[in-house]
Amino acid sequence: MIDIPRDIWLHIAEFIPEPDLCSMITVNSVFFELGMEARYREVSISYLEDKIVRKLVRLMQVGLLLVQHPLTPNPLTGILQ
Repeated sequence: MIDIPRDIWLHIAEFIPEPDLCSMITVNSVFFELGMEARYREVSISYLEDKIVRKLVRLMQVGLLLVQHPLTPNPLTGILQ
């Protein structure tokens, strides 16, 4: 199989609608990164308990959860988002 450079895949991805890109995350690592970023750009947690916090911390430790924006409390609920 020919190894296509990342830049080419990024250029191809520009022409793929975001919902379709999210369903193509198994194609290659570029589509995986872009699809996961689009899919989980914003996550809302309505109920935060110790068990969920432990799972989130574990995902961060193994590099599967990257928090790129600070978590801020929702003004109505006080829950971090």
